[in-house]
Amino acid sequence: MIMIRIVYILFLILICFATPDQLLGNDLKRYPKTKKRIVQNLKMSGVENAHELLSDKRIKLYPHIFKKKKIKTNNKPVSFTDDSIERGKQFIAENEKLLDDIEMEYGVPKEIIVSITRTETNFGNYLGELEVVNSILTWVVHNKRRKLFEKELTSWFLICNRNNIDPFEYKGSTCGAFGLVQFLPSSYLRWAVDWDKDGVIDLFSIPDALASCANYLKIHGWDSSKKSAILAYNRSRAYVRYVFAYSKKITVPKRDTQIPILLEEFPQVEQVEQVEEINKVIEILNSNEMT
Repeated sequence: MIMIRIVYILFLILICFATPDQLLGNDLKRYPKTKKRIVQNLKMSGVENAHELLSDKRIKLYPHIFKKKKIKTNNKPVSFTDDSIERGKQFIAENEKLLDDIEMEYGVPKEIIVSITRTETNFGNYLGELEVVNSILTWVVHNKRRKLFEKELTSWFLICNRNNIDPFEYKGSTCGAFGLVQFLPSSYLRWAVDWDKDGVIDLFSIPDALASCANYLKIHGWDSSKKSAILAYNRSRAYVRYVFAYSKKITVPKRDTQIPILLEEFPQVEQVEQVEEINKVIEILNSNEMT
């Protein structure tokens, strides 16, 4: 009897000091019915090796991702360090031809594309800490927007199967977004672009990632509403403010050999003859080489 009490006390102590992950479990073994349902849905969507994938010993669940973080928001102007701004300008300089071509193709300014890349992953320096598959699976198992993330899980496995990728190889955000510009798997299948024409859409490749970002914004209405297009990318108004603010900071004024003289600078000019005379002066000045 004493031994039983000791064991019981030890058990209670273990529960008290156990982490949330330990209490909820780190794999699908504790959720056999859920696993069966997911496997069936995956197979119906074309993932024939679904059972094998979900039986992999690397499957883990991360319930801690549901802990809400308090984020303070305010309307104060967004500020950036000089180093951050300089790195943005340097990124543009290093990829100038590529960015110019992408801007020409999709009509999205290079500064916006670079700003999103900076915001999402700090130019690829922070790609996420959790395996994409495990993050998405956690949402599915714990019934957090299950239908949405079942779609993402299917998309991820289809991407990996088509490209012969180990589904556990890549890490991303807590929602399963991945790559330099953080696409969800379903977004990859619909809007990602093979810009460098190497036969593989690789969002860890600068050309493909930047072009995919621009394509996404264009398709989501950049031409009609720039703000709405970025909100489609990330439904946070603070995010939109940040992207626009940073893009302005890294914009380098284009050199123009034409002297920008506007007739509005001459409010007293009213006669046609005088206007024509000023236009002649402007034409002469602009025809000369500036030193």
